[in-house]
Amino acid sequence: MSNQAETEDRVRRIAQRLKSLLEEDCGCELKWGAQEPRHIVIFRDYDEEKLPVMLTSCDLRDWYESSEIDWLKDWTDKTPICVDKINIYDDHAEVHLWHEFNFNFLVDRYYHLHMILPAIMFSSRENRMKAARFIPAAVKDLEVFFKFLNNYLIKYNIDSSELVWRDLEHHPAFIDFAIYLSFKTVGMAEEEVINDTMKRAKALAECRRNFRAWLPTLERKHYYESTRVPKRRGWHYLCSWPLGIPSLEERYREELVREMKASLGSYLKALRRHEQGLLQRKPILSQYFRFYNLDGYALRLSGKARLDESLKNVPLSDAVKVDDGEVMVDRRVERLKPLPLDWIGFLRDDFPELFR
Repeated sequence: MSNQAETEDRVRRIAQRLKSLLEEDCGCELKWGAQEPRHIVIFRDYDEEKLPVMLTSCDLRDWYESSEIDWLKDWTDKTPICVDKINIYDDHAEVHLWHEFNFNFLVDRYYHLHMILPAIMFSSRENRMKAARFIPAAVKDLEVFFKFLNNYLIKYNIDSSELVWRDLEHHPAFIDFAIYLSFKTVGMAEEEVINDTMKRAKALAECRRNFRAWLPTLERKHYYESTRVPKRRGWHYLCSWPLGIPSLEERYREELVREMKASLGSYLKALRRHEQGLLQRKPILSQYFRFYNLDGYALRLSGKARLDESLKNVPLSDAVKVDDGEVMVDRRVERLKPLPLDWIGFLRDDFPELFR
């Protein structure tokens, strides 16, 4: 038998054994498939009808358009707790958690704020501490998740260098707590690979079990309800600028500028319609363009913007041309008002320096 065939057989044996152990451990059926001969995936195929609403992938804006969240019913997960996916390669293995809940939906619903690449923003503890003045209960969720995660990495003696925050790696426009552990398996016996993978699967499953027990608590509900702010007029963006993370600064700036140009485009289109007599009231820029950093100061683009109407069927951000696209802090505009510290005392243990 060739070395390649031996490697493929080894990966298959490891995957088969892991699937059996995981099903026995978590009490749910798993599936598997070969992505390629030396890469097999073991995954959980969810029946979303058995999950509480807040843990599904449905459009929560539509679901809760005219109703409040039933905190106990809509958060309580009665399904077996398990990791979502395991990748077995010929030289390494990965253990994944894919989705906890729609973090951005709660930020929008309780604080009426939108965020630019939130996983990048909140990968920094300092940024989370600043954001706590505007979205405190959501930041508490992040701190609880990270605390559980860190505790179980320590409990199972797993090096934190193995941890990848998938939301940060792929830069989506949302946070759903997608993470994975990746470790090398070169030179390891099959049983060792199986044991080490199961150890990591148990660590992440225990983290999930504790986090999901936190989600329906009355304590957590109180944090959200007691810090809810009145509905704001128009979209308000909460951004981290400057970001403070050199390796991610340019990626973040690109997305921030893109969102700012899209908002300017909406305003310029409305202004043109007014000039053409198609819109009665002259639009006000502040109703279309509200970007704030984590200190609450307004942000703007330094150059003059214009709408290139010759560009049809393209995103507004591409149709807006700006002479100078630098992001500037504008202290002349009214600040986004932070919540009083006495409202957010539940974060004192997480950020003691905030209360000094």
